[in-house]
Amino acid sequence: VSKGTMPSISNAREGAMTAEEMAQCVLDIASWLAEHAGGAGKDFANRPPPSPSDLSSLADALAPTPLPPSLAEVLRLHDGGILLFEFVGLSTGEIAQAVAEGRKDEKWTAGMVPIARNGDGELLVVDEEGVRSWSEADGKGAVEAASLPAYLESY
Repeated sequence: VSKGTMPSISNAREGAMTAEEMAQCVLDIASWLAEHAGGAGKDFANRPPPSPSDLSSLADALAPTPLPPSLAEVLRLHDGGILLFEFVGLSTGEIAQAVAEGRKDEKWTAGMVPIARNGDGELLVVDEEGVRSWSEADGKGAVEAASLPAYLESY
């Protein structure tokens, strides 16, 4: 059978990820990173979750924007450090700091929650439209995924 004649097989998700599926997705990424991404992958896989006070401080820093449930699920397992292509996931403290800095910028949009940063300082953010990049120079980038679970699932 040639590639062109292979039947299309799909196990496409119907509906949103459950909390259990989201946790499993993060654990799958952590396992893969620990095995294939060297020291950074092992660092993420072994990173502890944030404390309840860290999560409370983050919620205060984000107000009035709520902490997206999918991000809360990622943070429940690991306080930052997840490798997302060229981005590295932010910890609760780093998210709070990025929000405080972002709110000073005229290109910042209310409701954005930063989740990761790359080596150039560009952020990966979640907002009401999905996951996108944001930079001081350009502001919002194009939507890369409809949601954080969709972004992680594509990873």
